[in-house]
Amino acid sequence: MDIASDSTESDVVGAEYATSYQLSSASDLSYIPIKNLQELGSQIATALNVDQNTISVVTAQMNATSTTKSSVRRRRQTSCAAETASGGARAEIRLSIRYPRRCGRSSACKATFLETIKNLLATMAVFSPILDLDDGIGRVPVSLKICHVTVEKRERTATTIKTITTSVSTTSTTTGNVLWL
Repeated sequence: MDIASDSTESDVVGAEYATSYQLSSASDLSYIPIKNLQELGSQIATALNVDQNTISVVTAQMNATSTTKSSVRRRRQTSCAAETASGGARAEIRLSIRYPRRCGRSSACKATFLETIKNLLATMAVFSPILDLDDGIGRVPVSLKICHVTVEKRERTATTIKTITTSVSTTSTTTGNVLWL
């Protein structure tokens, strides 16, 4: 049974890429934001051979992969270890997928479409976009190799509307006219 869904966009899809690009050691940041999100979304859509309006980039950044970081960070690096062993950075890109009109309100169609896009991202071996890095470096072509793709479920919360009804009581006083003689 298919459940109707009004959403036209997917949950956020996270993609992590390994690169040999080395971040400047002059920077105090362990990450550098990528500024050209709309252009990056178009570049990804072109590489996947999907409609340009299908993919939009929510956030994107380059992360340093220093081996002196915590053990949690090192565990996350293992999928990209070979590519980043020489000190290369990781690119983390979070995407939103716009469902095609043909899916309408069909949750099954949307789930299939999202899985297709996720698989296309995971099988795109090497991708070389131009990234506009927000640390004064500017626009650089960077070769990215996929490490992994995940779907981050949105928290769905019910909206509670509290209605407060105020009643005002009125007292009416009737006075009679008394005639005094």
